[in-house]
Amino acid sequence: MKNLLLLFAVAIISCASPQKNFEKGNFQKAYTGALKDLENGKRGKNKSILNRSFNEMLKAHQTEYDLIMRDADINDWENAFYKRDDLIVNYIKGKRWLDDDFDPPMNEISNENELLSMDIATEYELLGNEAMAEFETNRDKRLAQKAWAFYNKLAQFDPENKNLSTYINRSLEAATVHILFDADAWDFKYEYDIDRKFKNIERKSEGFIQVYFEKNIPHADCMVEIDFNDLENTIRRETNVQDFTERIEDGYKTVKDTSGRVSKVLMYKEVNGSVTRTTEFKEYYWEVRVKSNVYSNYCDFRSRNFESSITLERNKYRLSGDDRAIPSRFKNKRDEEFKDNEDDVVDDMIDDLYDQIVRYYF
Repeated sequence: MKNLLLLFAVAIISCASPQKNFEKGNFQKAYTGALKDLENGKRGKNKSILNRSFNEMLKAHQTEYDLIMRDADINDWENAFYKRDDLIVNYIKGKRWLDDDFDPPMNEISNENELLSMDIATEYELLGNEAMAEFETNRDKRLAQKAWAFYNKLAQFDPENKNLSTYINRSLEAATVHILFDADAWDFKYEYDIDRKFKNIERKSEGFIQVYFEKNIPHADCMVEIDFNDLENTIRRETNVQDFTERIEDGYKTVKDTSGRVSKVLMYKEVNGSVTRTTEFKEYYWEVRVKSNVYSNYCDFRSRNFESSITLERNKYRLSGDDRAIPSRFKNKRDEEFKDNEDDVVDDMIDDLYDQIVRYYF
């Protein structure tokens, strides 16, 4: 029952919303709400509210538009265009219920916005061409990047421009920073696995950054050389000895008490044993030296070293002394094997070094 009352209250508020929004001066909300009600077949005062709201929106827009366009630059033009476009969209959506008196001013606004759109497109084309002309003079890729941004703005306002594709492709080519990665290993048997992993670095290409791996390219802004040293593999051992003492039964002895009665008494003795545990640590260590060769001002990659290490371990047990003194938990112990083989270790270390390098440079 409580939920039904809540829904009923929400419905009442919703129905009254266009009128209340208009009274509060929220003309866009009033217009949107009245339009929705009209589309749902709810007439009432909604047509009146729709027209009155749009009239207020039109007056407010014209005042704001005149302020924006006073001493305006290209950014102001663009802002004015989109605000006027929003008004046109509202007009088109509600035209069915709007008075005919709105048609002449809205037709004029639509025509003016088309002319403004062409003016904006012309300005962005000019700005793009000026930036590319400067690029041709000093080969500053940042200028080509600005030109590319201007040409993409041009695409928004004049997508049919016959030179648009040429503009965008030419500026993008000029703006792109080319980074070449190359990897070498002292031990050739690892090169295939290294190349297979580091090929993925090309996926870091983004925006104006184009990344290559072991490619022949005519020019590069920087070349990053990744040199894998020898994979070091050492075994270290630690030994731990545990001694155990156990009191065990050791037969009987015959004793005679003061009355001459003979009896048997259980005998005990202590036995000693030891468990020697030898832990072997197989330690892998791989160092990679990365050298950055910078050929332009657009690559800030620095040279540095990276390293990865993995340690495997296994235990071996040796029992000595009297077996009866040694706890049962050690008697069934078998010598362990290393959990991973070298191929698995190499793959894990290559993955680790790749992740470190990508995190550092990207």
